[in-house]
Amino acid sequence: MNKLANRLKELRIDNGKSKEELSAYLSISQSSYNRYEAGSRNPDYDTLIKIAIFYDVTLDYLLGRDDIEMPVFDRSQVVSYKDLVDKGLNPKLAHGLIAEIYSKQSFEERICRYPGDKTKYVLKKDVKALLESLGDDLL
Repeated sequence: MNKLANRLKELRIDNGKSKEELSAYLSISQSSYNRYEAGSRNPDYDTLIKIAIFYDVTLDYLLGRDDIEMPVFDRSQVVSYKDLVDKGLNPKLAHGLIAEIYSKQSFEERICRYPGDKTKYVLKKDVKALLESLGDDLL
């Protein structure tokens, strides 16, 4: 089995997904997905990108070129609930801001440090935009 096939199977099992879920997400037949995991067929570029987005990993990781599972994000560009509270924001307001932004993000847009990370990160620019829109609505 090749590195890609191993990674696909490993990621699917580690994330508690079924082959049916993956084939539905990728809009392919389950037999096509089975061939990816068996190593008898390789996904095209667009499918590889969709898989990387689904698992929130880099293409290099998926293809076995490196062992860093999660993409690195610029911590100075994101904020979490704890960050906002540490800056003196009311905890309920901090929770509300993060929840409002996070709930509108697609699965692919969500930022996390590693699989299973429960910390919700949002971009600082999204917090700023939300606060500005609230201010505009109030005035």
